[in-house]
Amino acid sequence: CSLDDTICCWDARQLQPFETDCIARFEYNRAVTSVAFHPTIRGKLVSTCYDDSVRIHSDITSGQPQELRVTHNNQTGRWITPFRAIWDPKSDFANSSIVIGDMNRGLDHIDDQTGLVTNSLSPLLTAQPAVN
Repeated sequence: CSLDDTICCWDARQLQPFETDCIARFEYNRAVTSVAFHPTIRGKLVSTCYDDSVRIHSDITSGQPQELRVTHNNQTGRWITPFRAIWDPKSDFANSSIVIGDMNRGLDHIDDQTGLVTNSLSPLLTAQPAVN
C-alpha cells in the first residue's frame, strides 16, 4: 500500500531487475494505510484507506477482480495510529471476517461476503484499538 493512493502486488518469485510490472493494481481516492492478505484464501486481501472505507478484494490476479467496499470512519487524526484491518485468525474458506478498531472505542467485525458490520463495545476499553 502507498501514500500515492494505490495498492500494487508483485510476484516476488518472478521479479526481474528494472521491471515494474505488477500483477494487480488498485487505485483509491486517498492514501491507503494498510493491506492484509487472507491467511488461507489465495488472491484475497483487505485494505483500509483515508477515504473512510474498508475494501475487500477477491480474485486479484484474475482478469476481473471483485471489490466489496464497506464504509468505516478511518480518520484517526495525528495522535492515533491509522486503523489497520486484519483477518480474524479463525477465518477459513467457509467463514471469514475482518477485525478493525473504531473511533467509538470498540471493535468492528466485518463479514467478508456481505459487508455486514457488527460492533463490540466494552466499558473496559479506554482507547481506540487502532492495531489489533
